[in-house]
Amino acid sequence: MQRRDGKGEIESNPSKQLSHFFNSYAQAINKSHKRHGKLFEEPFRRIAVDNDSYFTSLIYYIHFNAQHHGFVKDFRNWEFTSWHSYLTEEKSFLEKPVVLNWFGNKQRFIETHAGNANLDNISHLVLE
Repeated sequence: MQRRDGKGEIESNPSKQLSHFFNSYAQAINKSHKRHGKLFEEPFRRIAVDNDSYFTSLIYYIHFNAQHHGFVKDFRNWEFTSWHSYLTEEKSFLEKPVVLNWFGNKQRFIETHAGNANLDNISHLVLE
């Protein structure tokens, strides 16, 4: 993909883009704190989503994460979650129809989240 200013190509590899971002961030932190060396212990990791159950559990886990780590008592009250976006008609970058249809509809999405889904089936896959 060509840059708008005509100065070369835009990198379309997400891993490489994240690598550039993390490197720039680390350099800025190191410079501002007059330090050097690694800022991050290890590179980011990823696990393929290879089955329906894992995908459904991940969506729940992403929303439940703030509650799981004690930031809020109820994840639905966390302001930094996509949970609220799925419940509104406002436009966003999220693939709302895809996700809501995955659960069947918006009501089933809400019910699944209200049921405190069992995360045992993905505990070995969580990267924490």
